[in-house]
Amino acid sequence: MKFGFLLVVLLISRLASAEAWTPPKDPDPMKILQEVDVDTQAKRYEESLAKLEWFYEHALEYQPSLTGVRLSFALSNWGKLGQSYPPALVKLREVRDAAKARITPEEGRKIAFEDFQEFTSINRELGDAEQTVDAFRALDAADTDAAQRVFALAEPALIRAKDYELCGKYIDADESLEQILNSYKMAEKLAKNPKIGDSYIKYANKKFLNDSATLVALLVVNDRTAEAEEVAHELKKVEGDGKLHAKLTTELDKAIQGVVPKPWP
Repeated sequence: MKFGFLLVVLLISRLASAEAWTPPKDPDPMKILQEVDVDTQAKRYEESLAKLEWFYEHALEYQPSLTGVRLSFALSNWGKLGQSYPPALVKLREVRDAAKARITPEEGRKIAFEDFQEFTSINRELGDAEQTVDAFRALDAADTDAAQRVFALAEPALIRAKDYELCGKYIDADESLEQILNSYKMAEKLAKNPKIGDSYIKYANKKFLNDSATLVALLVVNDRTAEAEEVAHELKKVEGDGKLHAKLTTELDKAIQGVVPKPWP
């Protein structure tokens, strides 16, 4: 009964959305996304949802570089809209379920990284991390090559579920270390840009600390202590301010004891 009611609400919402707004002849995806907040604050909820749906479905046709924005800011706006307008969450779950169907293992189906990324991003916004965990476990059982390709996307959810053993199955210590170091080096370069500056390096430092401790701790709890110690040794070579090194030492000391930090951000 409740499900039927939600379907009716969603249908009415779609009809209202279609009447409320249609894209201009030469749409500017970012301008349309920026209008969503204004419409939501003005309680033009149907129009906000219509714009979000259009952005999510068509923005990359006009600006392929908006992939990150589509799976971050757009989804965040969608979640905020859903707090005031429940039909928005009904629609977002529908989009998530469509992505889930595309990543469900089937003979002859190649699981696309982009589809799994979309699935995990929506789950993160909806607070449905368990859906990501279940999907990855199914993929692990059916197609380990595909699971390896998308492991980094599922890792935060697996850690929250404390499925450290499954994480250990897919962690490549050398590759993960290289990624952490390269990411931090890139952040240092970006931080020198006055348009980006200190706020970004603060974010990068926190991410570096979390990623470093996570890698070392997961190796330890999977009985790969020698690898963990080698990784920790290499991480401590990273140049940075005194505060960073002090925090890194503290976090790595806990990680060597097998304390797995919560995913961040």
